Amino acid sequence: MSKNLKEKIAVLQAEQMQLKAKKQQLQSQYNSKERKITDRRKYVIGALVLKEIEINATLRNYVAKLLSNAPERDKNAFPYLVLVAASTREN
Repeated sequence: MSKNLKEKIAVLQAEQMQLKAKKQQLQSQYNSKERKITDRRKYVIGALVLKEIEINATLRNYVAKLLSNAPERDKNAFPYLVLVAASTREN
């Protein structure tokens, strides 16, 4: 191979590496943005449900039932709902 072709190949390989790094950077930014959107959705829905269970007994019982199947560490975050679930099972 001539020196000129080797140089062109080296330049293209360097460009390819730069493009790969740029792609990874953009993918990381995209993933971060999507994660923030997802976290915001969870926060908003959670806040709405928590507010509604204060006044809606049916929803409160439903959420308590769902929570009864959750891991202990998650149940511990909602002790008042665990009590609701326990009293619902007794009735």
